[in-house]
Amino acid sequence: MLTSEGAIEGEVKDISLGGAFIHCRRPPHPIEETFSLSIEIPESNYILLATAEVERLETYVSNNDSPSYGVCVSFIKIRACPVEEASFPDKIDD
Repeated sequence: MLTSEGAIEGEVKDISLGGAFIHCRRPPHPIEETFSLSIEIPESNYILLATAEVERLETYVSNNDSPSYGVCVSFIKIRACPVEEASFPDKIDD
């Protein structure tokens, strides 16, 4: 996720045409913000580029680690492109 606060790495746990659930160590702020998102497709030469917004944020607290977060995002725009052609603009154009 590329937010106004910087890049946030995470792991996509679930994805659909409308959105995704992403597990990460640091949440995006502010919640209302739209941001750019890139999703690597395993065993593929393609990457998904999207403009997304946070729909829901879940916090997971563990006795052993720092909190982690589950971020549910909805896609505003999304497209696939070959990895070698991927560029990461602030927002994904049509």
